[in-house]
Amino acid sequence: MQDLSLFFGRFHPLIVHIPIGIIVFAFVLELVGTITQVNYKKAIVLAYLLTAISGAFAAFIGYLLSTSGGYDESTLGWHKWLGILASLISLVLAKFKSSTRLDKSFGKITVSQVGLALLLVVISITGHLGGNLTHGETYLIEYMPGSLKQIFTSGNTEIKEDSKPL
Repeated sequence: MQDLSLFFGRFHPLIVHIPIGIIVFAFVLELVGTITQVNYKKAIVLAYLLTAISGAFAAFIGYLLSTSGGYDESTLGWHKWLGILASLISLVLAKFKSSTRLDKSFGKITVSQVGLALLLVVISITGHLGGNLTHGETYLIEYMPGSLKQIFTSGNTEIKEDSKPL
């Protein structure tokens, strides 16, 4: 059974991109709708629901992958709970976006648009942590030019070999 769990769990990096793509599509619809004054509300609500469902599935198979061990527990914990939070935020956004009563406007910005911005931040952080789990914490900065590396690493420009993933 463990082999079967790991088999399905290893699809997590592939499946996790589905909710990310859907939510980016919702963002594009919000942006285009705002610019063109066209109402894409039903498509955006559907995108939120599909994000929640596919995100929950990605979280489940991510859990299966995590049972193999070898991951930093703190990073894994944050990655897991932020991924679950992203799915929950998507469900809440579907409810707000579908309800004129709940989706109040503050000038030209609605509650659901603020929620979408929050969701994009949560997904970005979750993805970054997932990348750290997969590639190691130094993956993004390993070949960064020295002057930039000093800014982003507080002057510590050494890349430890043991910081790479197993």
